[in-house]
Amino acid sequence: MKSRAIGLLRRLLDTSVHSPEDVARELLLTPTDLAACLDGKQPLTLERQLNLANFVIERVPALARDGYTLRGQVNAATAFAAHTTKVHNEPPGRHAGMSRRRSK
Repeated sequence: MKSRAIGLLRRLLDTSVHSPEDVARELLLTPTDLAACLDGKQPLTLERQLNLANFVIERVPALARDGYTLRGQVNAATAFAAHTTKVHNEPPGRHAGMSRRRSK
């Protein structure tokens, strides 16, 4: 499965604005770990994905929109993992008193 973070990371490196070593340093990774993430041998943790999103937002205006999208996805995944989002065990019921029919 291709992740949004790895896709953004590849696009960032393709811009040649920042070297892989600079990007690795910003993500708090070694260049070897960065290469392993790009090859799919090692996952990019949520914390590193957030670093990537913030780095892109702050320093690569052409990719800022994708950075905001990734940051939103990371925040949602973090909230879900922390159980701060509401999860339903059954489908929502009918809302009492709320009818779609108009009265005449």
